Amino acid sequence: MIDFKSIHGYQVDPNTIELYDSVSGHTALYNYGKLIAVKDSSLGKCLYVTNYWDYSRTTMKRLNNFINQSAAETRKQIQSGEIDVMEV
Repeated sequence: MIDFKSIHGYQVDPNTIELYDSVSGHTALYNYGKLIAVKDSSLGKCLYVTNYWDYSRTTMKRLNNFINQSAAETRKQIQSGEIDVMEV
């Protein structure tokens, strides 16, 4: 059995992937082939989430680990416009 771990050392589902773009410095989170969020890796700030960000409890858990905040904080930042929501 293969033990999948994120760059942060957390055990993750093999269907969850983080892709880093060294040119832009952004990291994208994909879950089951769907783009969930993009963050600026140097700032650690979430730039935007997609309309799939709250698809399931597991997706929200992966997103929370990815951006190091709770779902309530994410909702608050979306409502305030600090995080944009992108339709995909």
